[in-house]
Amino acid sequence: DLRQKNYKAMDALKQAEHKLVSQEKSSASAAAASADSHLLVEQQKQFLARLLPSLRVPQESELE
Repeated sequence: DLRQKNYKAMDALKQAEHKLVSQEKSSASAAAASADSHLLVEQQKQFLARLLPSLRVPQESELE
């Protein structure tokens, strides 16, 4: 009976560790995607500024 409880506890620990690792991976990938998105927006702003110098591109703080 004690072995069975020990196995259940170890399985629960393993599942918790797996869940934590998967959350860390998804968090890291979301952060990377956010950084990529921000870089893409900045590149698009620079392109528009070169293409249409008279066009005023709003800053990010002005959009909020």
